[in-house]
This record gives sequence, C-alpha cells and structure tokens, in this order.
Amino acid sequence: MDRKPRTRREVLRAAGVLTGGAALAQLGVPAIGTARSAITLASLERRLGGTLIEPGDATYGSAAALWNTRLSINPRAIAFCQSVSDVREVIRFARERGWPISARSGRHSFEGYSNASGIVCDVSQMNGVRFDRAHGTVTVGPGNNVLSIFNNVILGAGRGILNGSCPTVGIAGLALGGGLSRGLRQHGTLVDDMLEASVVLPDGRYVRASAKHRPELFWALRGGGGGNFGVVTSFTFRTHSTPDPFVFGMTFDWSKAAEMYAAWQTLAPAAPQTLASCSLRMTRTPPTSGNGPYVLKASIGGLWNGTQAELEDLLAPLTALGPASSSIEKTTYAEAWHPDGCTIGPGGSLTCKPAVLYPNYQRSDFFTEPMPAAGIDELIAQVENWPGGPGSDEGGVQIEALGPGSKSNAVAPGATAFVHRSTLYHTVYLNFWGEPASEAANVAWADDIYAAMRPYASGQAYQNYIDAGLESWRSAYYGSNWKRLQRVKRAYDPQNLLSFAQGITPGR
Repeated sequence: MDRKPRTRREVLRAAGVLTGGAALAQLGVPAIGTARSAITLASLERRLGGTLIEPGDATYGSAAALWNTRLSINPRAIAFCQSVSDVREVIRFARERGWPISARSGRHSFEGYSNASGIVCDVSQMNGVRFDRAHGTVTVGPGNNVLSIFNNVILGAGRGILNGSCPTVGIAGLALGGGLSRGLRQHGTLVDDMLEASVVLPDGRYVRASAKHRPELFWALRGGGGGNFGVVTSFTFRTHSTPDPFVFGMTFDWSKAAEMYAAWQTLAPAAPQTLASCSLRMTRTPPTSGNGPYVLKASIGGLWNGTQAELEDLLAPLTALGPASSSIEKTTYAEAWHPDGCTIGPGGSLTCKPAVLYPNYQRSDFFTEPMPAAGIDELIAQVENWPGGPGSDEGGVQIEALGPGSKSNAVAPGATAFVHRSTLYHTVYLNFWGEPASEAANVAWADDIYAAMRPYASGQAYQNYIDAGLESWRSAYYGSNWKRLQRVKRAYDPQNLLSFAQGITPGR
C-alpha cells in the first residue's frame, strides 16, 4: 500500500518533465526507459520515510558526490533511508526490477563502489547510538562516522572503541572491511570487537548475525568488505576502558630517513601490546608559500600505555639517531584519540576543520618480512619522486605497525574474514593531488611506487583501501578465506544482487 499521497512533483517526474532523457544524458546516466523509470521511482518514493533523489533534482549533485573527487559516478537514484523498512523497500525495488544496487554510508570507497549505476541505498541518516553500561557494549547505526562515534562513545560515555582517524569515514565501511585503527596493537581490529550485526538481506529478510545466530554470515561480515552480503542496519561492539596514554612523536632530517625506517621496523612490530599504536610517515608536500622547493618529511608517532621509562627504553634506538625533534606527553584518552583535524575545547566540545577533498589514487600493502636496505632506499627514492602539482596535498607512505607483539596478529587468519593476521606492518601509499591536469602523473607515480615494492611486499592488500588497479585482488584482500566467502555469498545472495567490480561472487 502507498504510504504517501501522489504529489505534483511526482506527476511531473512520471511524465518525464523533471528527469527527461536529455537531462539524464548530460549527467552520464543511462536514459533507457526514462519515463518508465520515473513512474517506478515515484512508486518507490511514496513508500519511503526517507528521501529519494534523482537526476534533475536540485540536490542531486551533492547527493552523488564522493570523498574521492577523482571519481564521478551518477546513479539513477539515491535513497536516503531512515529505517529498516526503508532499506527493505529499496532492496525490493532493485530486486524486482533488476537494477544494480549498492550500500553507502560515509562515501569513502577509494574507487566509488558505494555508488551503483542503478540505485544507492544510503544509510547515513540511520545514526542512532545506544550504550549498554551493564555489559560495556554500544549499538550504533551504520550512518555514524568516526566523528559521531568519538562524540557519543568516547566523549559521551567515557568508553573506548577502535575508531578511525578521518572524521568523515563511515563506521559501516570501516568495520565491514576489517577496521584497522589506532590502538589495534593493543585491542585488535574493529571486527574483533564486533558482537552482532542486524542486516537486511537481498531477499528482504531482516536478520541478526552473531556467534550464535547465523554464524557464517557473522564471520563474513567481519572483514568480508562492505556491500557484499546485505545492508547492515546496526552494529554492536565491545568497548574498552580509557586509560590516559603517553603520546609520543619524533621527526628526523630527511638524510636519516633510511636509518629511521630500519630502526622502527625492528622495534615497533616486536614491541608488547602496551605499544597501542606506532606509525611511520615519509612524505613529500608542496612548498608552504611561493615557488619554493617541495618539503620532505620523516617522522614516527604513537600511543603507549606503559610507564614513561619503559617507553624511553623502547625508543632508545631511534633516539640514538638524533631526531630533529622529540616529545613524550601524558595526555587524556580523548585527547590522544580524537580525529585528525579536530581539537577538544573547553567543556569537552570537539571542533573540526572543514573537510578539504582531493582527487586521489592510493594503493596498499601488507609486509610480512622486514624491508632490506635496498628496498628502503628504493622506497625513499619513490617518495622523492612524487609529482604533486598545483593545489596538491601530499604524497608518500604511512606505515602502521602490527607484528607478533600485536593483539591483531594473535587472531587466527580464518577466525574472521579479515585474513591479514601474520603481518609486520601495513603500508598505504598516500597520493592527494589538486588539479585535473596532474592526474596522469600522480596515477603513474602510484603505480610506480607499488611496482617498486613488489620484491618486498607480501602480495596482500587492505580491502578497505580497495584498488581498481589490483589484478589479483581476490587473493590480496581475502587470501585463504576467499572460497568460504563465496559460499556465504551463495547462501545469502545467490543472484548477486549486491555486486560491484571487486565484489564477492557466489561460489562453492
């Protein structure tokens, strides 16, 4: 039964006035069956509590926009769902008409796979948060992002949760792809704290997935990647206590970058779990003003939950290199964990700078063996070659320690769908440029630095940093878990309704 009266706007849309073939063609949207599509979309719109946006609507451009401005993907419709009922209606619509459908939350898919060419099921408005103090758990809607999780859980409830560093990343994509985050050496990945998920399946059923209820689906949701098995409408996570950590950092002259890397990869992955996180960055950034030279930066930083004396002993090999600057500071949990670009003001209020979006193409690697000197030198040379260009942000590498001392590596590769459990560290090749004319050079650079690391990297890649240029993506993202994931897909989405270029396909 229709839930909304027929409006003049719907009549015009049904007649093709608002979404005519010419308008669709200008937006790059297939115009086949335009009038027929408009009529069927009007039917869907009346059934939604949320909002349906189509090409020709004034807000379509902003509704279709993605975090990665290199990409422009124009769906035939975007449904901003507000309830489980809305999600079920969108899935039913797509299933009955054979339209491509994708699930979307934070719009941070590196390759824009959350924007289907057909209809997008956007859950960003489903952002409730419910904290259970008796059990130390929190249940969150998929529309929450890193910022809202920080505000509601860490600041609001005084409990810890593994969270990303970019404030606008959606919790749904972060969790479903594994959830690498600050604190992973001490607490594991975000999927290791997932206790339950509520899901609308491609056949329209609304189900719970946990260790007791549909355990195979629950296994797949913990690292199998977003948009593969259904649309998640809530997650329940375990939370942690919030001890005040030491925050530390060091910067080095570029001439010492190789020594810094060698010392860091020896001490950080082998450190105890009290080294909650430790990252290394080597970047090239545009001049701060005028036409000066690009700036090369080398640094390490992290969080420590032991004593200061123990931390100083751990960092001694790096200190012996003579850093340009060094700091160790005891701070609050909230200060240590707040998202990048944000500050905590008086009264605990969080203020964040407006997001600046860049076109980008980033790739990733997991390393299971220490990098030899030749590899370190090659990596440094590649960072020095980042082309950037006018209006660019930065290029280089950010590397996060895991290693045998980490809680993440204590989990068996097959215990969850997140298979990357035997790694020393994870590397992302940063690459944010400015103008369209710089795209070709920067994309080529990303391919070059990735190719240069083939003799040293494991061949595994982080599924949350999804990469259209990755040929062996099935083994890179999922390794020995791929076949099991295909069986789960066959059980819950045998028609492959939720599909995209690097999506999991049904199999045996």
